[in-house]
Amino acid sequence: MTTGPGDQRPDGDDDLRGPSGPGGDQYGGGQYEGGQYGSEQYGAAPYGSPEYGSPGPGATEQGAPDYGAQPYGSQPYGSQEYGAPGYGASSGYGNAYPPPPPPGGYQSYPTDAGGNQMSGGGAPASLLPRFGARFIDGLIIAIPQQIILAIVAAAFGVSTGTLDTLGASIGYWAVTSVIAVIFAGIWVWYYVWFETHKGQTLGKQLLHLRVLGVRGGNPTLQESLRRNGYIVLGSAATVIGIIPFIGWILQFLIGIAVLVFVIVIAVSINSSPTKQGKHDEMAGGTQVVTTQ
Repeated sequence: MTTGPGDQRPDGDDDLRGPSGPGGDQYGGGQYEGGQYGSEQYGAAPYGSPEYGSPGPGATEQGAPDYGAQPYGSQPYGSQEYGAPGYGASSGYGNAYPPPPPPGGYQSYPTDAGGNQMSGGGAPASLLPRFGARFIDGLIIAIPQQIILAIVAAAFGVSTGTLDTLGASIGYWAVTSVIAVIFAGIWVWYYVWFETHKGQTLGKQLLHLRVLGVRGGNPTLQESLRRNGYIVLGSAATVIGIIPFIGWILQFLIGIAVLVFVIVIAVSINSSPTKQGKHDEMAGGTQVVTTQ
């Protein structure tokens, strides 16, 4: 069989080549219009596929919404309508966004167990209002104490008070001694109880002051006893003063020590940038702040 230059295959296989000559294609291919051997016409879709422009299997007609799609303008499944209460809040399962904080962002004082909560203020209190609060607290206790002592002295015929025990009877000395012990306890109880339970004494409440403990809440029992140590010492001097002669001397000396300590507290408060006195330092870092 004679072959031309265009009919030869590089591998010499003549059985697989197609007819040569006009209308034939090299290497076993069909005519150009028919494409390669066994293939569809050029540009035609594969067998079984829809015609160009027609929807595919399972597809909807042109212009129709997709299967399961929401109509245009409708809300997604499970969402709220526009204008409904809480619109814009996510209600889907597994929402990772936390709820917004309450308006205002106010924050209350931290408290210990049994403490109270007070809002506002928080600036360190200066010396003058703190001194005024102590003065008011002293009057609240001292006035009833002196009234009771005056009544007892009048009942026993003593006009000079508790210091005149030489000319007084044993009964008067015994009664005034009991009164001294009771009021010594009242002085300590007043400051410690109000500070640990309310965060402020009556005097501090009138002048809008509050005592903060080391942890920010009301002072603990130990912290309050330490910061009011000079009150405890003065109350002890009152009890010691029951003893004639020696007790009076000790009471006088303790009174001098208390006065010196009060001066040190006043100086330390006035010079401290946080207005913390020496007694606050001894208590571990208590502080008096304003409440408005």
